[in-house]
Amino acid sequence: MPTLYELTDQVRGVKDLLDADFIDEETFNDTMEGLEGDLEVKADGLMAFVANLKAEEQALANEIKRLQTKKQQKVNHQQRLKDYLRDNMERANIQKIECPLFAITLKKPVMKVVVDDPYVIPDIYVNVEIKPDKALIKKAIQKGEIVKGCHMEAGKAGLLIR
Repeated sequence: MPTLYELTDQVRGVKDLLDADFIDEETFNDTMEGLEGDLEVKADGLMAFVANLKAEEQALANEIKRLQTKKQQKVNHQQRLKDYLRDNMERANIQKIECPLFAITLKKPVMKVVVDDPYVIPDIYVNVEIKPDKALIKKAIQKGEIVKGCHMEAGKAGLLIR
């Protein structure tokens, strides 16, 4: 059986023959009926393969999520153990521990900024991210408004698969 691409070329060729009056409408209809049947078989097989890929994708996504959770548990456990050691070194007023494999030193605390009220900070100290609201812009353009720096254009045609 020919590929989907080859079948599509055949359909286009038959339509071109009809447009050029090289075949009659009855021959065209009979030929198209056969080609459309082949196209349906190809499309059905293609969508079955897509469904299998979707199932594999979901299985991988689930495994990734499981492994990410497991990884985060390991990261959290490491941090809890480090915090436990640091807290006990502070309580015992121990600044350094020498081991055969590690040298552990309690560093002085680093000064950090605490923001009490972000709304009173001068603009020079604030990063502002510009993120256009495309849904709102689309509604405005559809109503006939001109939105400077924006326009509408057609995207790709979608597939509706049921």
